[in-house]
Amino acid sequence: MPDPRAERLAAVLVRYSTSIQPGDLVAIQGTPEAAPLLLAVYEEVLRAGGHPHLLVGLPGAEEAFFRLASDAQLDFVSPSTGWSWSNLTPSSTSAPTATPAN
Repeated sequence: MPDPRAERLAAVLVRYSTSIQPGDLVAIQGTPEAAPLLLAVYEEVLRAGGHPHLLVGLPGAEEAFFRLASDAQLDFVSPSTGWSWSNLTPSSTSAPTATPAN
């Protein structure tokens, strides 16, 4: 059952704070702990006519990358990450976000 608090916050984020419009490309970024809010924002972006792109980070993954990656891996930008950086505007990873890219 959806959390009504997450649904209300998602509506504020999408309709008021970011004013998502039909056709907007939207990055929604957070961690698994924020899953109820991430899903609520995802659904609200769909209702607003936007195109949501969900970016969920796993705890420990970033730390492992910087601890284990070679110089070549550190320099590499995956095609999907490059596309995201060029076409979406995610905000801080400390909280779920919905940000229009256009």
